[in-house]
Amino acid sequence: MTFGPGRWPPIVYNIQMDKPKRATTGQLVADLLRKQILAGHLAPEQKLDEDRLSEELGVSRTPLREAFSALEREGLVLHWPYRGRFVAPRDAAMVVQLLPIIGALEAKAVALQHKWTGAQLDQLSDINRQIADPNRSAGERHQLDREWHELLISGCTNALLRDLIAHQRMLAGVHDGGEQRGMADVRRSTEEHQAIIEAIRRGDFAEAHNRTQEHWDNGVMTIALWRNQQGEGNE
Repeated sequence: MTFGPGRWPPIVYNIQMDKPKRATTGQLVADLLRKQILAGHLAPEQKLDEDRLSEELGVSRTPLREAFSALEREGLVLHWPYRGRFVAPRDAAMVVQLLPIIGALEAKAVALQHKWTGAQLDQLSDINRQIADPNRSAGERHQLDREWHELLISGCTNALLRDLIAHQRMLAGVHDGGEQRGMADVRRSTEEHQAIIEAIRRGDFAEAHNRTQEHWDNGVMTIALWRNQQGEGNE
């Protein structure tokens, strides 16, 4: 990747220009690098050149190293002694392990929510229709799917559970190629989404729990098939 103007989002290209008062520079750098990794702009196993990043982002090495440390804890960056830091490689086996975990956590979050409004369920259905729109790009579908799942658990009052789900989703995003893939099986996913919505609408939260878990379990097979088609199955 070539760093420089036009390669980074304009508002964060020079991070010193406009940063939220409550965020440290290191946190902003971590947010930016995280987005670039998840979007595939920083490729798996790509070396993170500290000097170049420091210059291009307009920050010193201290906040940059703070960002690296945060991303290492998240599993997005690896530090190899005497070689430097690299974007973590994709691991197809990790997808198989992560998605059932996300499914179990999200299913629990859904089961804990017994207060739903018609407007919330209508919004879930509306997003689902947008996902099914054949004119949507892969990236747009991926973003809409993420919004759908975030809305699905937004009413869960267990903040720790929501944080756990967010972290596991982030890790899955690194390994499953989601930003590039979009949705591997749009029809299946949207049908399963709607089944979850209808179970909630009926007040059958046990069914909604089971449907949510099943949705993520099916996703393992769908993503594995897609990755094999892309020649990534043996990573």
